[in-house]
Amino acid sequence: MKIVDALLSVDWIGSALMLISSTSFLVGMSWGGNKYQWKSAAVLIPMFGGLAGLIVTVLYERYSATNPFLRLTIFKTWSGKLVSICTLLQGYLVSVLRATRSRLLRLTEFPTAVRNDLLSSHIPDGL
Repeated sequence: MKIVDALLSVDWIGSALMLISSTSFLVGMSWGGNKYQWKSAAVLIPMFGGLAGLIVTVLYERYSATNPFLRLTIFKTWSGKLVSICTLLQGYLVSVLRATRSRLLRLTEFPTAVRNDLLSSHIPDGL
């Protein structure tokens, strides 16, 4: 297969929809409670827009894509569903633990670097 053929076989529309939608959703999630209040339009619009875009992405991949990048047949088996759910939960857990660790270290002042080092080694890193 030539490089041009490989590039033409990529589902660029589905990939762009997925990238833009997930980025929009994650921007809303990261801004909520930190930069803006959860009820503000600056948080809700990116989150709901991202969710709507993800739904459009799934519908596009299901009905319109000639060579979809998102294989929906994965979700027909229980193992595929469980792997997807565990992946989402693990990503959420890692992000929560990392955010908690950085906040705890920022909010707490320690007089020595040794205490700071000991504290950071006892906070789970999520990995």
